[in-house]
This record gives sequence, structure tokens and C-alpha cells, in this order.
Amino acid sequence: MCMYAEHANQMWKGKKEEERTLMARQPGSLSPLVFNKMIVIQAAMNVETYLELFKDGCPDSLRPMVCLHCQGQLMLHRHGHYERMVYFLDKQFLIVVYRFKCPNCNHADGLLPSFVGKNQQAAWDIQETVLREQSAGASLADVAENLDDVPGGPYAEKTLWHWVSRWSKELPRWTPAVWAFVLERIPHAKIPVGAKKTRQEWAWLFDAWDQMRAKAPGLQGENLLQWLCRQAYSVTVAVG
Repeated sequence: MCMYAEHANQMWKGKKEEERTLMARQPGSLSPLVFNKMIVIQAAMNVETYLELFKDGCPDSLRPMVCLHCQGQLMLHRHGHYERMVYFLDKQFLIVVYRFKCPNCNHADGLLPSFVGKNQQAAWDIQETVLREQSAGASLADVAENLDDVPGGPYAEKTLWHWVSRWSKELPRWTPAVWAFVLERIPHAKIPVGAKKTRQEWAWLFDAWDQMRAKAPGLQGENLLQWLCRQAYSVTVAVG
């Protein structure tokens, strides 16, 4: 068992308690989470589902109930919308992002789907591909070349470096939680050893995540970065 899995269960106990607190404050399986100064829809969904749900405006069931800035627990008011082009590995879509304003502090934020980040056009599946190839030993120059024909490309090597740096900075925070989530569902996950042993933390996590997705049909359409986006900063919302 790798060093990250050994203490994962202890870390996960605290995480589960925080999630229970969050769900008490944000009822409903579709209630949004806060992630890096943006509001994220909690439910896992692809872009086609998002477009269908939002074709006539933001559904009331998805309206934010927690203010990002003052942490007030109240229904935020609709405050316009904007369009954004989002690029995936094999397609591109123009989506509408709806904004909401807090009646208490007057701050407004957009309600984002979990498949793309704030102020970004490259969806998480493109960024995860970069992390996977880089953690497998490919240079960023080679990865950038492999992405030449991907929608939104070509992508500069410097852009890929920023993606890797940002996610790697967050990695220590999420490694125990990911391992605990995986081991809780597949306690006998195969950990590569010997010649197959990986050298990077991301490679460990991707291998474990792929094993779990193979056994969990509900997760097969979701990549690891999208799952992290849905989980991220829940503590901020829960404890204010």
C-alpha cells in the first residue's frame, strides 16, 4: 500500500463529517458548491445534459442558496448571463453561464458546470489529458504537439505548464481524500509495484481512479479533475 493510502481513512472521517454539514446547509442532490471563488453545480453532468437543463434559463432547483462572499444562506437573485465557448478533447460547445447576486452584500457570481473552470475555455478533460501524459513521462513539448488537433488548439507549452503547476499545487490537499474515496469503494485496489510502480503522485491517483470507474458505472463519464472540482472548497461553504 502506498504512503498516501495508509492515512487516508483518518483523513476521510473528517471529510465525511464536513460533507454532512455541507449537505445539511445545501439540501438536494443538485445544490451547488463553491470552488475557487465561483459557484459550481454539485451534480456530475456532461455538456449535453447541461445544455438541456439550461435551455430555458436556470432551473430553480439549481439556484445558489449560499453567498460566496458573505456566506449568507439565502436564495441569490438572478443577475444576467454570459456566453462562453468550451473546448473538449473531441468537441466544442457554446454554453450560457448564469449569474446570481446576493441581496445582502450585492456581490454577483456565475454558476458554472463542473466540467470547466472559472475564466477558462479548455474543459477539465483536456487538462487531465495533459496531467496524465506528463505524469507518464511525456515532456510538455510532446504533450502540446499531441494536442495540436484538439478543439481550441494548438496549446502553448507555457499554458500546459500553468495547468500542471496549478493542479500540482492543489494535489497534497486532495490526495488523502481521493485515496479514501477509492479505497472505501474498492478496498482491494491494485497498487502498482516493482517495474510497474509509478514515480509521480498524479500517476498513482489516475491509476486508482481508473480502477474505481471500471467498477462504478455512475462515475464512468466523469474524469478525476471534474470530481475534484465538485468536491473542492466544500469546507469553505460548510464552516463559512
